[in-house]
Amino acid sequence: MNLSRLSLFASASLTLLALVGCTAKSTSSAASEGSLGASESALEADNTDSQDAEDATEDGIENGLSGATGADPGTPAEGGDVAALDEKVKTNPGRYFTPAGCIVSTRVSAGVWNHVFLNCTEPGGKVSYTGTVKSTWAATLGSTSVKHEATDFVVKGPRVSVTLFGSREVSFTRAGAVVTKKRVGSWTGTLTRNADPSKSLPWSHQADFTSSWDTGTKCYTRDGSATNSVGGRAFGRKVSGFKVCGGLSACPSSGQLELDRKDGSVKIVITFLGGQDADVARPRGTTVKAKLACTTSS
Repeated sequence: MNLSRLSLFASASLTLLALVGCTAKSTSSAASEGSLGASESALEADNTDSQDAEDATEDGIENGLSGATGADPGTPAEGGDVAALDEKVKTNPGRYFTPAGCIVSTRVSAGVWNHVFLNCTEPGGKVSYTGTVKSTWAATLGSTSVKHEATDFVVKGPRVSVTLFGSREVSFTRAGAVVTKKRVGSWTGTLTRNADPSKSLPWSHQADFTSSWDTGTKCYTRDGSATNSVGGRAFGRKVSGFKVCGGLSACPSSGQLELDRKDGSVKIVITFLGGQDADVARPRGTTVKAKLACTTSS
């Protein structure tokens, strides 16, 4: 199960699907209330761009340089000590990324690695990575942690590409079948919409999220928040109580997603009610009833 793409499903795709109006009915009598206003459209577009960039970065740096596999990109590198982690980190990236030889991982010292990417592609074949990441691992009883640091690292996705700087600290704990992942840190750089490659926008993303993955029940949860800026337009994203079980297209069973401009001009709150149903609270006190493009359990 790809944890980062489940977060994309929750925080980007559903926003657009819920608000376009073709599948939504408003509690307001005004027909226009079922569609996006200009300020809401701009917020949704910035959120989708930033989340696409962040999910692609999480997949490549956090998953690919850990214990992830193509079949289960959420699996962390695990070991009782740094030496055991080093064995995993030494071989795993070469199995995760293609083509063969696109990544060279060099051990600097115990738990410290430099990973040099040259147009590497993740298992889905949609995102490529070029640049260098320094990863510093630590192990304690029942948990592992890593700090990833990148400078001038290039991530090219289907819709957007970013050149980023910064770091991300990630910790993993396991209790039986449940893996919990906490990630904090910030990226800054430039974001380019691939449809208009001549124009790059300043981009930043500061995150503090906790997620869990139950390997037995195949259920994923996520809570936390992020502060983002695209082209100087700042906004927040908060996820609370989000839970989904099953595959990538499964419907969430619960949770809430909040998007807001930091100047207070726009706020959208999506509440997942289970199955394909969601409520979308918008400015001016209106609520949209939405049907989500997801798969319900049989």
